[in-house]
Amino acid sequence: GQLGIDLRSTWALTVVRRTLEPLLIGLCLMGWLSTSLTVVGVDEQGLVERLGVPLGGQPLMPGLHLHWPWPIDQVSRIPVLRVQGVQVGHEGEVETGGPENALWAVQHAPNEFTLLLSNGRDLITVAAAVQYRITDPRAWRYHSQNPAVALRAIAYRAVTRSTVNRTLSDALSQNIATLTGQMRAMVQQDADALGLGVE
Repeated sequence: GQLGIDLRSTWALTVVRRTLEPLLIGLCLMGWLSTSLTVVGVDEQGLVERLGVPLGGQPLMPGLHLHWPWPIDQVSRIPVLRVQGVQVGHEGEVETGGPENALWAVQHAPNEFTLLLSNGRDLITVAAAVQYRITDPRAWRYHSQNPAVALRAIAYRAVTRSTVNRTLSDALSQNIATLTGQMRAMVQQDADALGLGVE
C-alpha cells in the first residue's frame, strides 16, 4: 500500500488462486489412489480383504501389487519366512551379568513364573524360547483372534505338562534334549489342533 502496488491484481496471485483448489484436490486424489499399491517384502505374503471379506486364491507373493484402493481393499502382510520367538517362563529381558546369575536363588528376569512339581514341595522356574515360522498365512490370520497369545499359552501348557509329574531331581537330571523334544512335539500338536498354521 505504501508503494502504490495493488497485489490483488497481479497475474501471479491470480494464477495461484485459480490453481490452488485443483492442485489440492489432485494431491488428495493421488494420495487416495496410492493406497491401491502394496509392496510385499521378500519374507512376507499378502492377504487381500475386499470390503472386510478375505479373498480366496493364492496369497500375494513378494513384489509390487495393484488392487482396489482403501477402504475397498486392504492387504495384510504376514512374515512367513521370518523366524519369530516367544519367551516362556518369564517376562522381560533376562539379565546376563555374569556367573552370579547362575545361582538358583537369584531372580533372572523381572517376572519369573514358578511351577509346582509333583511332590508339592518343590518349585522350579523354567525359561524357554519358542521359535516358530508361519507356514499358512490364512490360518495364522483368520483361525485365531490372537495367534501369538494362543501360541504362548500352548507353550506354557507344554512346560507345565512336562514338569508336573517330575520331582526336583528328575527335572534337574532329565536330558534337556529329550525334554525339549517332548515339549516341541506337544506344542506342535496343540498348534495344529487349533489350526494356527505354524511350525
